[in-house]
Amino acid sequence: MEESRTNLLTYSSDFTNAAWGKLNANTTPHSHGSHLLTDTAVNGFHQTGQALSTLVGARTFSIDLKYVDCRYVALIPANMSAAYADSVNRAAVIDLSTMTVNSTFGTGVGVTFAQAADGFTRVSVTTTTNNSSPAGPTLRMLDNNTAASASYVGTGKSVLIRNAQLEIGVFPTSYIPTTAAHVS
Repeated sequence: MEESRTNLLTYSSDFTNAAWGKLNANTTPHSHGSHLLTDTAVNGFHQTGQALSTLVGARTFSIDLKYVDCRYVALIPANMSAAYADSVNRAAVIDLSTMTVNSTFGTGVGVTFAQAADGFTRVSVTTTTNNSSPAGPTLRMLDNNTAASASYVGTGKSVLIRNAQLEIGVFPTSYIPTTAAHVS
């Protein structure tokens, strides 16, 4: 029996909702309950995420991903600044074409992969932070596999996303859908 958890994200499968902030990226509904996250022709970060109140301790950020033509993404369980490879943030860079970990940043970052329906892969990134700053999870598109490439000029590349979850704990549990409120 799986332990009880809460999905701390709202609108966990509606990435067009305003709860999901977008920076130099757009989301459009797609098949199988997914959304197409597409970078825009702007020089900068290309990402979506949610702002949350203070979370201290272990957390796991999970999301279903499917490769389209954006090969690399960074999953950041607690984005507290503009740069994800600093001493505060912890992140994992995922190669979507092979569904493997390209690199991790920060200490204590764990990544798991699980096959999901319709050709998606559920990617979960777990980390622990002692920083008490407000933080939320971020999915950042990258133009190549290095941390220095986080800022780039978008070319209309995309990744399919669905079923996001942020939970307190050191391992992922089954997806818990949400709308306007957290759900356990």
